[in-house]
Amino acid sequence: MSIMEEASFMPSSPLFSTLVRDAIINPPSKKSMWFLENRVPTLGEVRSKIILFSRFGGTGEGWEGGTNGVGIHPTRWPNNQREGFEWDLEKTRVRTQDWYGIPSFLNIPEKFAVAVEMLLPCPAPNRKDDLSITFMSAARVPFALPSTVACGFGWSALNLGVEGVNSRVGRWLLEQLGGDDDQDIASDGLQQTIKPLENKPGCSQVTLVKSMSNLEKLAIVDDDSRKEPRLRGWVLMDFLLNPYELGVVPLLIECNWRGRVDGEEGWRS
Repeated sequence: MSIMEEASFMPSSPLFSTLVRDAIINPPSKKSMWFLENRVPTLGEVRSKIILFSRFGGTGEGWEGGTNGVGIHPTRWPNNQREGFEWDLEKTRVRTQDWYGIPSFLNIPEKFAVAVEMLLPCPAPNRKDDLSITFMSAARVPFALPSTVACGFGWSALNLGVEGVNSRVGRWLLEQLGGDDDQDIASDGLQQTIKPLENKPGCSQVTLVKSMSNLEKLAIVDDDSRKEPRLRGWVLMDFLLNPYELGVVPLLIECNWRGRVDGEEGWRS
């Protein structure tokens, strides 16, 4: 759970940190429900628990253990940095993208490109573990409302509107995970550093076999025919069920099963 103090141009106040701490340790909550250490845990450590991702608290004053007891606590968070940034969490390099203040809906393709690029492999130096955190959301009033950025508007398939970030992410995941033999996907502003979506004439949306779900389509791909993609990271997005038919959340979950390496991430063959 990512928590920060909104509507403030100043560093988070001590009062806010105290209120969050009290809400966690006092009923109806229980401290045992939370993972409050400042490190990346294993899945076994946090089953049935809430991992606190704290973008508040400063030096951790008032918390047991200080900054080591206020959850995963970033050492830096530059405001609205398009290129993304990095910070260290013990032995883990954390790559982060939180470019939220896009000028207008015309920048949706650019926002999408930098957001999904963060999910692609980028080996950390000195054999450090690597964690990517990417925000698909963005907003700026009045030309880039949160719902507009996430969901778009109009009928983009007919070139009478703008396609939102969520739909673009769903199409990109389909192409990365399942290839494009049975689907047509148009290229939409991806940078050269990202595996491009194939641009086919007359196609602006995914064409799927109506009787099959997206995951069923992925299952018929011959995994031995090509190297599986390895997409990893934490994805934070608005309106996650829109568009429902693309099933972005199941596709993101599917990424956990692709590109597995024996001895890493807890996998054993």
